[in-house]
Amino acid sequence: NKKAIVILANGSYPSHQIPLELQSSNYIVCCDGAVNQLVSNNLEPYAIIGDFDSAHNQIQNKYKDRCYKILNQNRNDLQKALDWCNKNKLDNITILGSTG
Repeated sequence: NKKAIVILANGSYPSHQIPLELQSSNYIVCCDGAVNQLVSNNLEPYAIIGDFDSAHNQIQNKYKDRCYKILNQNRNDLQKALDWCNKNKLDNITILGSTG
């Protein structure tokens, strides 16, 4: 699939011009806690992946049709997001917010 996917991890939120431009993608896959920052920056997730121990309840409720709960504690939320993209044949991926 040639959709440009951005995975937003729950590290330091991007502040440089280039990653901020990538966030204009319609396909932002958020790791659990990263969705809080994304929504506070007036952007919407395409999908939210994780065990949902960090995403605010009101965000989970608003985007419940986009939440994919994966409880496997042997994988972190970034690994779960990559697995989810692979399973859904999404392979044009940029990872943001993976530092901090």
